[in-house]
Amino acid sequence: MSHFVKTDEDVEVLKLYRMLRTTTHGPKEIAEFFGKRRPWLLLHENEVKFLTTQFEAINSFVNRPLNIRIAKLKKRYFKKPVIIFSFIDVIFLVGLDVAQIVLEVIK
Repeated sequence: MSHFVKTDEDVEVLKLYRMLRTTTHGPKEIAEFFGKRRPWLLLHENEVKFLTTQFEAINSFVNRPLNIRIAKLKKRYFKKPVIIFSFIDVIFLVGLDVAQIVLEVIK
């Protein structure tokens, strides 16, 4: 979890996707909490329940089948900028082919 939430922007993204509820704490405090290990930290029972729901929400989002597939695709195929540009070129050329076919059928 410490690698998942490192900066304030990470917290904002989690809030954007509704993985974290709006709390009284700011993004900086949340990022610091997830980023550091605190063996001395003792929490009230309500806070433990709240953090448990937060962890469950994050895990359920990360473990969705679609998110896992997208992460594998990005890791496997989109490592280099050349591949990304090639993919964009293929989509552009297919679009031009479809437009040409449509225009020929209309004539």
